[in-house]
Amino acid sequence: QHRKAPTEPFPMAIAIGVDPGLVMAASCPFPFGVDELAMAGAMRGKAFEVVNCQTVPLQVPADAELVLEGFLKPDEKQEEGPFGEFTGHYGGLKMPRPTIHLTALTRRKSPILHLAYQGAPPHETDVLTAVGKESEILRNITLAGVKSVHLTEGGCGVFHVVVAIDKLYEGYGKMVGLAIFGSPPGRHIKQVTVVDDDVDPFDPAAVEWAVATRVQPHRDIEIMSGLTGIFLDPSLPKEEQEGPARTSKILIDATRYDAKDFARVCLPARDVMAKVDKDWDRYGIRKPTAQ
Repeated sequence: QHRKAPTEPFPMAIAIGVDPGLVMAASCPFPFGVDELAMAGAMRGKAFEVVNCQTVPLQVPADAELVLEGFLKPDEKQEEGPFGEFTGHYGGLKMPRPTIHLTALTRRKSPILHLAYQGAPPHETDVLTAVGKESEILRNITLAGVKSVHLTEGGCGVFHVVVAIDKLYEGYGKMVGLAIFGSPPGRHIKQVTVVDDDVDPFDPAAVEWAVATRVQPHRDIEIMSGLTGIFLDPSLPKEEQEGPARTSKILIDATRYDAKDFARVCLPARDVMAKVDKDWDRYGIRKPTAQ
């Protein structure tokens, strides 16, 4: 409808205070045409009830705390921005943007305003955005040997993904990394780090150890340019934040090169570690507690 009449008012409904599963589904990079509301219902195992809006031809979740109805007028713009963003910086340049004219506000009798902190990570948005993207990467990447995927907190749940693989042959790490960049959920990812399956992608120290000890930069790092990014990335030049948001991306293959001849990992034997753990109380040393 908007493409056919780009200057005509466009109906909008903003539902505030909805089931967290719905928020997660809304940020998940499903293929074009997939019903996000249906996917949210699938995640919670129960369909969402929807109701008709009062002043616009749209439906909203029936259990929303607050609903704003109105019409977006594309040719009527007002300056706004920047706002505190999930990147930990203020993002979105101050520039004219389309205006929404409200026609109704509906709410529960005692509505609760749901908010998520936007700023430097870690924060809730890290988790909400990362979980869906991780699942979609695993669903989209059909290459063998992909063990686990993690969108990191330091990467704001968007920019940096670590993938652990069973490396089948030389070059396979880069092949997996390129497959992630080329998938729908890889659109906004800026860095892919590929590690062997003996490295926990959820452990930042383990990932850094793999990069420090298994990477030769001239051999294992690839930098690509002119790829799709996200305009909220504060490292982009102003003209890219205003426009197509093209970015460069980095692929780090931190898997062992020539694995059969690679230096062996230096760790105590598992049975020895198990015995030490079992007998710890005998040593008279206080066991460290988790932070």
